[in-house]
Amino acid sequence: MDSMHIPFNKNGTETAITTTNFLKQCTSGATAHATFDEIKQFALDMAAMNIPGIAQTPKKRRLKQRIVSDSDSSSEVEQTPTINIKETKEYLKARRIILENLKSIETCLHLSKTVKEAVIKTMFGTSENDDLIATLVANGSCGFTETKGDLSCFSQVPMFDKLKRYQQCGVHWLTCVYNINQANVILADEMGLGKTAQTGVFLSWLYMQDLQPCSCLILVPTSLLETWAIELERWAPNLKGKIMKYHGSPNARVKIACEVFKRLKRGEHCILISTITIVSNREDIKLLKNIKEFEYAIVDEAHVLKNSDTIAYRRISNCFRMKHRLLLTGTPIQNNPDELGNLLQFAMPETFDQSRISMGISYLVQHFEDAVATVPAIAELYQGNVPKFNPDTTMMASNGYANPQGSNSNGDGHLESRKYNNSKDGVMKFIEKVNIKREHDDTTDMATNYGDGGSNSTELMSSDVKAKVKSEDNLENDTMGQDESESTEISLELRILQQLVAPFILRRLKNAVMHELPPKYSNVIKCKMQGLQHDLYKREMDFRIQQNLKGEDSDGTEQQLRLLCEGAACNAFARRNEAFVKSLIFRLRRICNHPLLVPGCFYTDEMLNRIISHYHSHVEGFTDSPLERVQREIRGWSDFELHKSIQTLANIGDLELKDCQIPKDMFLTSAKVKALFGIVENVYNNKTKALVFSQFTTYLDLLEECLSLHMPQVQFLRLDGTTLATSRREVVDVFSADENITLLLVSTKAGGVGLNLTAAQTVILMDQDWNPHNDLQAIDRAHRIGQYKPVHVYRLCCKDSVEEYILQCNARKLKLDDAFGGRSSAQDKIVLKED
Repeated sequence: MDSMHIPFNKNGTETAITTTNFLKQCTSGATAHATFDEIKQFALDMAAMNIPGIAQTPKKRRLKQRIVSDSDSSSEVEQTPTINIKETKEYLKARRIILENLKSIETCLHLSKTVKEAVIKTMFGTSENDDLIATLVANGSCGFTETKGDLSCFSQVPMFDKLKRYQQCGVHWLTCVYNINQANVILADEMGLGKTAQTGVFLSWLYMQDLQPCSCLILVPTSLLETWAIELERWAPNLKGKIMKYHGSPNARVKIACEVFKRLKRGEHCILISTITIVSNREDIKLLKNIKEFEYAIVDEAHVLKNSDTIAYRRISNCFRMKHRLLLTGTPIQNNPDELGNLLQFAMPETFDQSRISMGISYLVQHFEDAVATVPAIAELYQGNVPKFNPDTTMMASNGYANPQGSNSNGDGHLESRKYNNSKDGVMKFIEKVNIKREHDDTTDMATNYGDGGSNSTELMSSDVKAKVKSEDNLENDTMGQDESESTEISLELRILQQLVAPFILRRLKNAVMHELPPKYSNVIKCKMQGLQHDLYKREMDFRIQQNLKGEDSDGTEQQLRLLCEGAACNAFARRNEAFVKSLIFRLRRICNHPLLVPGCFYTDEMLNRIISHYHSHVEGFTDSPLERVQREIRGWSDFELHKSIQTLANIGDLELKDCQIPKDMFLTSAKVKALFGIVENVYNNKTKALVFSQFTTYLDLLEECLSLHMPQVQFLRLDGTTLATSRREVVDVFSADENITLLLVSTKAGGVGLNLTAAQTVILMDQDWNPHNDLQAIDRAHRIGQYKPVHVYRLCCKDSVEEYILQCNARKLKLDDAFGGRSSAQDKIVLKED
């Protein structure tokens, strides 16, 4: 369509306008702040110029769509050109959304600069340290390990002089931020660096100020309630007697709340320690809302708040009045940048709007000129080539939909980098390509590779398929064969986010501040499946692949694979329906752990029919059920679950099925169990201790059986989610003190947080979490302050299986963590690489 030149700006600048873009241009940068009347008049001026498609009024257009004054005559109405009011309003709304998003960035940037300037002035003083500060405030977080400021204000604070230098620096940083309005922060030191100690000393300093009687709310994991109470009394002795645990039965919590109210009324301070689960309960919210305001709300292991859609997140953030907020976590970012944004939004709900800032950053990258014309202050964040402004994407960008070529937005206004984003179809491709053209390998020897973190042998994968996996799975998403120095570039969106959030995050790593910490040696043991385990895995793979190729994915396998690829928490497995439990990924991981964890490994149809008949006729709880229901129930059990049930019957005197118990040798059909026995034997002979982690409590049950049958001389304890909070510390103390106990079997989620298990020098991960930080948390139970001996970490992984893909995903996620001050350059990432 032809274009014509007409006056656009009041200064006389002429702009080319066409009928297809004039509304977009009238709502873009130059008139972003124009009133509706001004834009309406401009549109009328254009229509009056008889531009094709606008000057003529369609007869079908209703009278109310015409823009006229109330005083116009009917004849004037007929001659007055019209425009589409609805379209104009839509673009005005789009501009308003864009402006709000960019203003959110401006607000956050202003606070970010304020915090940075205050910290520099207080902790470093003169500009002589500018280069040092620029280095330390980089990669998405602060890395201060010492302060050059005046520490005389801490001279009267008990225990401050007992802190290490980097911990004193952390306390100084917290006091700087405390005096800045609306600024709240994340203390993200690596696990084991004493975040609890720093928090305790900071609270000790805080309550030495001239504060009005006030309360403090500290939310911690259930397993750490007692530990936090003890550590606070140690590091803040002036608060002894003011610390209360808000826990127990509902009636007990009511009494505790009443005691808190009495103390505050008497003019006393009160520090309340509780859990997120309890405080987000409706009845507890009603109780605690009677506290006028919490001076500080502190959340330990704050990464549990990474999802802003959870009920706990919304209730805690919105239902309580909290003057200041402090988040403690060693893993502020795990799967994607939105998780970090959600934490910052929780910490600063009035300043940091995760959704607006994400969409605003995407718009800044895609439409730099227009964004800067609208909000000039944000120009300093941009460090890339300036893209040309395309008004056709203005409307979509306002809602997070714009995704022009070269953009790194994922379509929902959320930030991501292709380097760090997991392919949604990655697992399926990995499985299909490895198996459709797989050359069957009949080898019977179990091979393990110690210490190199990888293997070049792929007995179950033909060479042409290997090439396809490399080329078609996209080398950008394959970090396994790259050097440490490669693939470090991150997206422009992430770089902008780094600049925004760095002053709000203090993150120090062990290798930077704890030179006295003993070394940690990480090893991946590649266990080759053989015999029954190999055949069972192959049979399951072939069946599911053929089912998928035929489009018969009736149990939602692909959907579940995508969910897992995107970093779903593994504890979601327990809440999935039966279809998910039987899905491909779950069954394959079970087979990798042990063949007895799935049905059909040992029990034949003939044996199952006999067992079903006996249960239906003689076992309480089954006799009243229809035979079909009993069949469905028992046939859905894994072989090990069925074995344990028969074992229970035998223990109560029902010996009818005793001969159906799984023989001792069947428990050695797992390559991982054999590898475990080799490590445990070495630990036992050296009279040291080891931690054995698994995500699955059923697998821990099976490992107990394996150890009891084949290594009865090895004594062990167990700690999982069923262990009472009051008993956990006792389990840890007994394990640490009793020289006769060699192993502690631990569930990754229940025992991987907060516990001090430095009595062990060996850590064995029987399976890998989709979130590598959960595994690192588990490892750091042993490799932390208080450990004086080298720690050996063994990750057990079945070769040529889906577990290798999990290692690949973990390597990519650790690289994303590195963009915000993480440690993916350390051995924890290197060990996940493939050669």
